[in-house]
Amino acid sequence: MSPLSIFLLGADSMIGSAAFLLPGNLYAKAGNMIVLILILSGLSALILALCYAGMASRTTGNGVGWLYAYNEFVRFAGFEVGLFTWIQGILTIATEIAAFLTALKIFFPQLNNLSIYRLSGIMVIISISIIGVLGQKVSDIANDTATIIKLGILILFIVVGVWFIHGSNYVSSNHYSLMDYNSAYSNVFYMYTGFAFLPVAAAR
Repeated sequence: MSPLSIFLLGADSMIGSAAFLLPGNLYAKAGNMIVLILILSGLSALILALCYAGMASRTTGNGVGWLYAYNEFVRFAGFEVGLFTWIQGILTIATEIAAFLTALKIFFPQLNNLSIYRLSGIMVIISISIIGVLGQKVSDIANDTATIIKLGILILFIVVGVWFIHGSNYVSSNHYSLMDYNSAYSNVFYMYTGFAFLPVAAAR
């Protein structure tokens, strides 16, 4: 993969369904403090990302945590990490597809029909599988295209949304508990953790 494709893969891993579907839920949990929580979660994720970068610099292979655990501990530790990374990948893909179809319901009400919803999910999985079978080059193009579209949507949202920022919107009389903030932090941190999949395709 080219450096640009690696960069876009990392961006694509972090710009998932959470970035588009969670903001309203997060604001309900933490109010205006969500701005600070976003920054703190980003810094926390950065520390973990630097740990991954440090481990990646010590090996010439790829495979994320399982390879690091395999090299530093024993084969079984590597197997455990690899197994749970695989399971996490499956759950992530399932979540992303469900979120994608949920967002599409705004434009295609037909997806509220459970049979059509399930069939659409199956078609998405088949499409992703076909892209994977076609090889690395096709996968790179598909990933780059998807990431550019996601970045474009976010940039458009920022450019349009910045004109709707008013100081009065940051005045709130609601009171939130520490548990509310902790719950919001956990959800926000989830939004950043996609970087963990980046070393799967990156080798020194």
